[in-house]
Amino acid sequence: MATERKVRKFCSVCEKEDLVAWKCLNCLELQCSDCKNVHEKFSISKNHIIIPLDKLSPSMMEEQKLKITSAINSQEQCDLFCINCNVRINTADSIMEHLSHNLDSFESFNKTLKNNIETLISKITLEVGSSKSYDDKKQMVEEKREMKRKIQKRYEEIIFSCKANMKSLHNDVDKFYKEREKHIKEAKKRVGKESTKLVKARDKLGMLQHKAELPQLQTTFITTKQQLDKYVSTLPVDEEIVFQTGDQTADDIARDIGSLYYSMAASGKSGKSFQLELIDKSGPTKLQTVSVITPCGEADVCIGGVKHKTIQLVNLTRPSTPLNEFTVTFYDFTSSGDGSLLYITDFKNKCLQAVTKLGDLKNIKTFSPLLPTCVHITSTHEIYVGIVESDSQNLDADSKRAILKLTPQGIFKAEFEFDLRGTRLFTVPYRCHVNETNKSIVVIDKYDPSTGRVIAFDETGEVKFRYSGFTASSKFKPFRPTNVSCTQMGETIICDIDNHSLHIIDKHGFFIQNLSTLEVGILHPHSMAIDSYDRLWIGTGHPPTDAKKKGQIYITRLTKK
Repeated sequence: MATERKVRKFCSVCEKEDLVAWKCLNCLELQCSDCKNVHEKFSISKNHIIIPLDKLSPSMMEEQKLKITSAINSQEQCDLFCINCNVRINTADSIMEHLSHNLDSFESFNKTLKNNIETLISKITLEVGSSKSYDDKKQMVEEKREMKRKIQKRYEEIIFSCKANMKSLHNDVDKFYKEREKHIKEAKKRVGKESTKLVKARDKLGMLQHKAELPQLQTTFITTKQQLDKYVSTLPVDEEIVFQTGDQTADDIARDIGSLYYSMAASGKSGKSFQLELIDKSGPTKLQTVSVITPCGEADVCIGGVKHKTIQLVNLTRPSTPLNEFTVTFYDFTSSGDGSLLYITDFKNKCLQAVTKLGDLKNIKTFSPLLPTCVHITSTHEIYVGIVESDSQNLDADSKRAILKLTPQGIFKAEFEFDLRGTRLFTVPYRCHVNETNKSIVVIDKYDPSTGRVIAFDETGEVKFRYSGFTASSKFKPFRPTNVSCTQMGETIICDIDNHSLHIIDKHGFFIQNLSTLEVGILHPHSMAIDSYDRLWIGTGHPPTDAKKKGQIYITRLTKK
């Protein structure tokens, strides 16, 4: 093994080897004790720092020596920091205590420390943010578990109810057949003797028909027929058993499950996908209720009041001063894509009319004796019109309640009245819209004066979904839809006037969310339309008891969170 090579040390003054024990850090000279004493007496070197060699660590880095030497050579500006002792060194004299320690300039150490602190603060902030995000996700997971638990509970309740209904139905069936069997046994006892007589009469009649004279044969035939009629009259009536549809239908179950989600979403216990942003609003209009609204430009809009039989073209800045106004007994109206024409269902004259902004009328199609109700025009200029023989909720076999598909010239293309099973689609088609993403026809069916439902179907008559609002919570009023529209992404938006809200359904018919319009100050949303700027226009109304109040116009936007 190689031996460590020793470096020979000589005194820089007397050049003696064995007595070297000191080193001047200013001159960087090795000295013996005698030369050290002489060195300290010279005026030029009396302030030099001379340290024993045993205090100089062999592992001290060259950079450390330079720092110390620099500090010593400029004693007045000495500003070091001992990292080991965590102290600041301001004088050259105090360096002696920290020669073998890890030293750095105070300025450099201070800068490094500040950078480290900033890095630590950023890391803490990031970790805190991650922790908050984790807490939010954890809360969301817990809410989802709670929702699944409630849905599972509701599912079990529905299954239990279905089983109870099934058991009740089985009992009713058993009771029916037991009573019928008892009735048959009693009847059999009553007609037993008559049956024996009838068999004998049959045999006698069969025998006589080949041997007896005609008068005798006629008499026997009449007697036998009377016996048969008497026998038949004693037999039990073959009653037809009829089972009525129970209340646990697929629609009811879907609505109950959906309303559970709805009630949680409405109470803030479920994540919301949309929010309603208020862009602008008008002052009061001349109408008590803005029954229909359709944008005709950036700030111009056509509004109508069914009660007042009035259609007005107004500007948002001056809603009480119409740019144009005319009187017509209308049910609904909509505008063409460019806003140049207004298509009106004229309820009095039983026709569809097109109106220009100047008020020029053109009859597109007459439906007499039927009455036109809702109307909608698509981006491809196809017109959908609702027709009824009466706008009452009473139906009979001769009732006509349908949606017609027409060209812009009024040429008939299709009719939608029944679904694929032959069931009537609606009672009164009140408002209609076409979902451009999947071409579903969405209709508000006013099957009751105080409530309604929404039904979506395709052109084959296949029903995509039915939506009847919610029943889970007593704090909500009955669902009374007054208008429907669809977004560019395919969501269906429904005005619920009595609950001051918008229901949002996805294109598959699944409930997404309920938005309270009260959050942006909108009371009683009655009419609605989406313009080419993707803005949602809302017209409001008031109950008949608030005759002095006037409807207003709001411009909003649906945004995803």
